This record gives sequence, C-alpha cells and structure tokens, in this order.
Amino acid sequence: MIANLQMLRGLAALAVVFYHTDYRLPGDVHTEFQGVAVFFVISGFIMTHITRQDASSFLTHRLIRIVPLYWLCTIAIAVLAHSDVAAVAKSLLFIPYWNINHDPQPLLGVGWTLNMEMFFYGLFALALLASRRWAPVIAGTVIVAIVAVKKHYACETIVCAVYGHDYVALFPAGIVVYYVWMALRGRAEHFPLTTMLIGAMIAAVFLAWQLQILSPLTSWDSKALPALIVLAALSCESAGWRTGAWALFLGNISYALYLTHPFVIELARYGIDFKQSIWAVLAMLTVSIAVAAGAYYLFERPVTALLRGRRPFPRTWSPITPEFRLRQ
Repeated sequence: MIANLQMLRGLAALAVVFYHTDYRLPGDVHTEFQGVAVFFVISGFIMTHITRQDASSFLTHRLIRIVPLYWLCTIAIAVLAHSDVAAVAKSLLFIPYWNINHDPQPLLGVGWTLNMEMFFYGLFALALLASRRWAPVIAGTVIVAIVAVKKHYACETIVCAVYGHDYVALFPAGIVVYYVWMALRGRAEHFPLTTMLIGAMIAAVFLAWQLQILSPLTSWDSKALPALIVLAALSCESAGWRTGAWALFLGNISYALYLTHPFVIELARYGIDFKQSIWAVLAMLTVSIAVAAGAYYLFERPVTALLRGRRPFPRTWSPITPEFRLRQ
C-alpha cells in the first residue's frame, strides 16, 4: 500500500463532502478542490500499478471493491424514494441513463463517477486479455480517442455524456503518472529534500488555483494539476516522506465517506444552513467521517474480506495498523 495515496484519497473524499455542504469560502469560492479529478488520476495509476505485479482476477477484485457498499446505498435510496424498478436496475448495474432532471446520474447521485469507473475497469480488463504488458497503453489510448471523438462530433447521447466526459481523460493521466513515477522515483530517493520542496510547491500552486488566488494558465490545468498532485505524493513517498496513521484511517474509509455522506448532509439540511456557519460545516464533516467509519468497519471491510476469502478481522484489531488497511 502507498500511504500517501491513501492520504490523497481521504482528503479528496473530504473535499467532496465539503463541496456538497455548499459552503462558500471568502470571495464566494465554491470548490471541491478537484477531489473527483484526484480520485480518477489515482484510479488510473492504481490499475496500472497492481496489474504490473499480478493481473489475475483483476475485474473480480474491482467488483468486490466497488459493488457491495454501492448496492447497499443504492437500495437504501430506492426504498426511501420509492424509485421505479427500471431506475433501480440500471443504477445497480452501472448502466447510465437520464434521470428526471435530464442528468446522467443514478439513484445515488455520487454514483455517476462509478459509472465511469466501471467503464474504465471493463476496458482495462479487455486490454489485459490482449496484452498484460501493453494493457495500460491500450486502455489509455482508447479512452483518449473516445473523448476526442465526442468533442469533435459533439455527441449528446447518454453514452457520450458519460463515457466521453472530460473526467474520463483523467484515467489515462493516472497511467502516465505511473510511468513517470517509475522513471523518477530513484532520483526522489537520492534527493529527498528537493523532492519534498517541489511537492510542497505543487501543492501550494494547486490550492492557490482552487481558491482562485491564481488563474488557470491553460485549459489543461484541470487535468495537469491533479496529476501533478498525485505524482508529487508518490515522489515524496519514494523519498521517505510518508503520511501518518490519521491519514491512513481517512484513506481507508474514503470510499465509504464518498458514498454515505449524501445521506448525512440531506438529513441535516432540514435544520441547518451550512452557508451561514463554518462550524456547522466542520460538525458535518465530523459526523460524516463517523458514519463512514461505521459503514467501513461494520460492512465494507468484513464483506470485502469474506468475498475475497480472507479473515474479516485479524487477531490483533486496530483501525490504523498496516494489517487492517484495505488492500487494493
């Protein structure tokens, strides 16, 4: 496990929760700090990284990782909203469709990103059948071609809206990050201080851009800077600058946090106006983390372990020890 990526996952999930509270920073800045973009870059990197070592049961492991908690949350939404059977079936099977607001979102709104993820996993699995060595290049090239064709022909179908979305291009960005990291990590090991300073500078530029202190330099900033953030985190890890246990915990529950926070926020909206109080936002972040931790330790982790044929809980239990971290 790469600790710094777990940190980024946790921070990205928190950023999405923050965004959904609709709180505005000074200057009326409403941002999710590119949390979804960072998720997608990490996903492209991880898919490449794990299949360089072992590509067996790739798609099975991805489904076990993604499906159980997503299905649980989707079914909960379906029951609460009395949704029709067609919408429930398409949501559970990751089939994109236009909802009543003509948005390409499943019943669980945040699930739109998972429709893209599942498309990427399927494409990557097919590429692995052709060649394990060249699978990342094949999958990345196909995605870039799809996005380019969608832009050129201005396709407005549901398939184009989801699978040709600009965000999908971040998967190949993650693949590129993997190969750049492999080429540079030896240098990072030999120059730890320089690596840390460069990483800090990239993080500062990224935050200044998100807070609108700096304006975007080019139209590629939304893809380049999330990729650089991931590369900086990886390089710092190679140089020996690793995150602490708190960030590992946050990374472990990041998927549960991403899926469960809409329930917490929507329930709280009945009595709280998040726009008026940063303290209310901080309280909501705390409650969302607590709910996500419960979902992770009581459902996601044991179910994932059982489906993979492992012991749900080790003899020595701790939420932040290396033995208790969720494997890829």
